[in-house]
Amino acid sequence: MIKNLVVEVNDGALDIVFLHQLENPEIRAIEIQQIADRPLTSGIDLIVEAEDFTTFNDVEPGVDSFVQNMRGDASGGDYMESIGDRGDSYLEYSVVLLVDGVYQIALRGTGERSNQNSFLVSVDGGPDSAVHLNENDRWGWATVNDTKRSGLGPYLLSSGPHTIRINQREANSKIDQLRISNVAGVYLPLPSLPETGAGPGVQNVGSVSNL
Repeated sequence: MIKNLVVEVNDGALDIVFLHQLENPEIRAIEIQQIADRPLTSGIDLIVEAEDFTTFNDVEPGVDSFVQNMRGDASGGDYMESIGDRGDSYLEYSVVLLVDGVYQIALRGTGERSNQNSFLVSVDGGPDSAVHLNENDRWGWATVNDTKRSGLGPYLLSSGPHTIRINQREANSKIDQLRISNVAGVYLPLPSLPETGAGPGVQNVGSVSNL
């Protein structure tokens, strides 16, 4: 599995630190490349693997929790699944945006039935928004657009760091990836696109990303 991380750095030393979340992780190679300068007004399109969370609030392992599972059709082979539905356990993801703008947030996930296919999403400690995913156990994208509960989606976000939280809502719901895109740049996948496709202009990143 190869992951790309695009960052902006100044002259001087660049320190790279790896924090492992699984036992005996293996890194075989690191490649650093300089890319052409891009204006900050370019489209921002971030994809974060669900297992690359920054914070995991594990309330009661095996009862009220998340678990990392493997599956051949998951991005990178791994995904996160909710255990229980009390809504106390959550995953958090840190991202850094370089421009102010209106951003869409989407989840790639699924469930086996209609009561096992949703999560609650919040940004920077704000209100929760319900996101309902496929209920046929096939991966698909769903964009946050919660007109009934929070009225949020898309989000007006400033440049700088932000935290996206994924809370439990229903047991056995599965999440494979998160996606953050500014509406003026690259649009999120629509239902008419292939369920396994991520769309054009994608950067696969870790838990913290500068684009």
